[in-house]
Amino acid sequence: MKVFYLIYKKYFISGPMILSFCTCNKKGEILMKIKLIAIFSILLILTGCGKKYTITPDELPVAHVNQKYHQVIHISGGKVIDKDQPLNTNIPKDLGITVQPANDRDGYNIIEVKGTPKYKGTFTIHIWVGFYAGGGNKIDKTYAFTVQ
Repeated sequence: MKVFYLIYKKYFISGPMILSFCTCNKKGEILMKIKLIAIFSILLILTGCGKKYTITPDELPVAHVNQKYHQVIHISGGKVIDKDQPLNTNIPKDLGITVQPANDRDGYNIIEVKGTPKYKGTFTIHIWVGFYAGGGNKIDKTYAFTVQ
């Protein structure tokens, strides 16, 4: 006669709770199943902790005087915390180039560098961002913006 066991375990896989029903003949079988479930859960949790945050492109293309310029900087891997000043630049206002988030919905996850530069020079765009639920992860990147 088979004994039915109900194993109730909480798993943090996108929030739901999973009920596992095991049909086992011996207590040893159920212990082995519990160990396998525990090992699987630990591996799943560890893989979830290895989230990768990226910023692209690696470098900004060169801009040219009196020619339209448009480049999008993408930050991926999580939602950027945009309560601080994550964006600093030494680009003068009279250059004709703006550096700002593309829209309110995406915030600092999508940053646009656009406009028509009026004179030559090399400038910097410094981006420093953290992430919601990012565990202290951050991106700290400085771009060189060159106008020829």
